[in-house]
Amino acid sequence: MGSIGDLALFSVYKTLPLPHGGFLLTKNACPAAPLRPAPRRSTFAQTLDLLHRGFRASGWMEVERGLTTASRWVTGLIHWDRSRTMTSGGARWDPRLLGYGASSWSLSLMRLIDPEEVVVRRRRNFTRLAAHLRGHLSLPFSELPRGTCPLFLPVMVPDKPRFLQERHKLGVESVNLWDVAHPTCPLDLAAEVAGWRGQCVELPIHQELSPEDDRPGRGRRAHSPQ
Repeated sequence: MGSIGDLALFSVYKTLPLPHGGFLLTKNACPAAPLRPAPRRSTFAQTLDLLHRGFRASGWMEVERGLTTASRWVTGLIHWDRSRTMTSGGARWDPRLLGYGASSWSLSLMRLIDPEEVVVRRRRNFTRLAAHLRGHLSLPFSELPRGTCPLFLPVMVPDKPRFLQERHKLGVESVNLWDVAHPTCPLDLAAEVAGWRGQCVELPIHQELSPEDDRPGRGRRAHSPQ
């Protein structure tokens, strides 16, 4: 991926527990444009989001509720309007992001993570979940090429909204991103990937999952719309 184009974008925060950050790789050397660090409010908001999701996923609901209460109190105290805060990671593109680089906080966190261990764990989780689902769901990429670090396990389903709802009931989070083509996308290219947009679901295989977390995976088989 990213080996034949003139440039490639990689969203690091989709793989690592970071508030934001990414890489822009170009085929030919070119001078890097100076970028301002990400706004502190944006970094703070997205770091809080990470903490909320982490505590919720770990079952630390009391801590998560306490953090929520504290966040609301601070928000009211400083009259902070979250809707005006620039954040990344959503389904809608914010052109203001082009003027900013990653924060020093993201860079510091990234240095604490062992990239080789992340690749090993994600590949292991991908392979294990694919083995559970093989024969029950359509797997467009059931095997991983050597050296690939998977972002998720893609599966093809005939009724995507229903599948997502059933996964949510089982406690399996999955976001339906990019189900509509961008208005500037050429019609022939949009038609070429329309099937993927309408049927592909990304199942989580991130590095913090363990074999014990495959219990929802068995639920995927039992409740599959197929």
